Amino acid sequence: MVNVARSVSYTDVSTPLEVDATPNATSTLSFAPEDLLPQLELDWYPEVLMNMAGTVATSHQVLDSMAILSCIQTGNGCVVGKYESNPLSWSEEHSSLYTMMFAPSGGRKSAVFKQITKPIETWERLKTRQMETEYNTALTAFKMAEDELKRVIRSAQRGDEDAQAEVAGGDLQRAVDEAERAIPVLPRLLIQDATPEAMELRMMQHHERLFSCDAEGTAFNNMTGLRWDNPASFAAYLKAYSGDRLQVDRVGTGSRHRLVLENPALSVLWMAQPSFIDVIAKQKALHDQGLYARFLMMVFPSNKKNLVRSGLVEGLRKDYADAWRDVLYLMLEAEHDGEDETGVTQSHVIPLSAKAHDVAQDYEAYLIERIQDDQELEEIEAWASKAHGMAIRIAVTLQLIDRASQLVRDDKPARDLWNCEIGERWMQSAVSTMEVIEQHCLYIMSDRRKQDADATYVLGVIEKETKKAGGTITRRLLLRRVIKRLRHKHLLEPLVAQLEERGAITTNQGENGTVYINRT
Repeated sequence: MVNVARSVSYTDVSTPLEVDATPNATSTLSFAPEDLLPQLELDWYPEVLMNMAGTVATSHQVLDSMAILSCIQTGNGCVVGKYESNPLSWSEEHSSLYTMMFAPSGGRKSAVFKQITKPIETWERLKTRQMETEYNTALTAFKMAEDELKRVIRSAQRGDEDAQAEVAGGDLQRAVDEAERAIPVLPRLLIQDATPEAMELRMMQHHERLFSCDAEGTAFNNMTGLRWDNPASFAAYLKAYSGDRLQVDRVGTGSRHRLVLENPALSVLWMAQPSFIDVIAKQKALHDQGLYARFLMMVFPSNKKNLVRSGLVEGLRKDYADAWRDVLYLMLEAEHDGEDETGVTQSHVIPLSAKAHDVAQDYEAYLIERIQDDQELEEIEAWASKAHGMAIRIAVTLQLIDRASQLVRDDKPARDLWNCEIGERWMQSAVSTMEVIEQHCLYIMSDRRKQDADATYVLGVIEKETKKAGGTITRRLLLRRVIKRLRHKHLLEPLVAQLEERGAITTNQGENGTVYINRT
């Protein structure tokens, strides 16, 4: 593993985790595989994000990681499509970032989701109200110009020579086109329950950028076609991830659909129940087209055993929520870098500092090393090959959140947001974030998930049998109890070793060579 210098605290995810394996009253299993996965640390992140994620996690009684990753993705959603980073080793890195989190029913996904993204909804309503008169006036002017053109065309069709000359001159059509361009773009960044086709149209109507937010898995079902048993439609997601040109020409029943997106950008924050992991695994097209490998993913265990009455928990801190709101508002107000002569939106360019570049290069070398020669990340090679770019996208998001908090504090304008470069600290934080997320992706995407599930099953059998036998079970008896599920006896030894490494059991060998397993 390549050593990457860090200025933030970090727990090496390769170190075996200590597990509290004390049985609880509701289950014979002492832990779920998800319990063993590493988590994000609050102090890796900008103060405003750390405070908001911390108070949301505390008040809603969820793991910090769920709130942290939601905050990162929400920050990205506010600036997606407005910038591109400029690593020294290649031309550009796009701004789109995709996140999917899995938590069981009752895991308070929706509450966390709503609390962190709420400022965007409020900002959209406020801006829409402020623009209402301007928008309606421009829309009326457009309709009047369009109606006049239609009136003259009807006269021309009846043989009116003056009308025919007026249509041929093109002035009326130019007036319609200019009036349409004068209609201001309403702030409709958020999108939830929409088909990919509807999403493409919304992107065209909103500077080619959107933030897809969904806490129930509906957006995933729309994308994959599962909702209406339609073919999957991934083109918009694939193109938007890289900012590639998307040209759509479709003819449907009673409708025509033609649009061109020159620089599409999309931010995705989806939450779903763990059962979606198995649904995703069966989506061959999702894997074959590489969309699966473009997601940051984390899976969370049930937190019900740690819940207490709400009156015993510190509520959401209003000062932290207000500071988070102000930062998001400033990021939403910061616009893209104008348009070129053809009307295509231009992005601000945010460079990496020299030290941040070194951290990014070390992380890339670390990824390459672990993809090759039967190393661990070879199991998720497609994802790992994109992890370097994801880290840079996270680093820019963290840098902009930190920059926005400084501007709010100093009462500086939103246009100053882009006057910065990616610093070493936030690049290091992004790498630490990715190294935690890679362990979750390994669990979700690779065969490790089945192995961990089998380990949990074996531990449950050990618990049951050791209670009956006074705290010890022989390996031979254990094999007889689990062979039906494992099918092959050679699969037991790695699971026993895994449980012993995690501190859930101990093993010792008797004088007669019998292996005894003790529950810790």
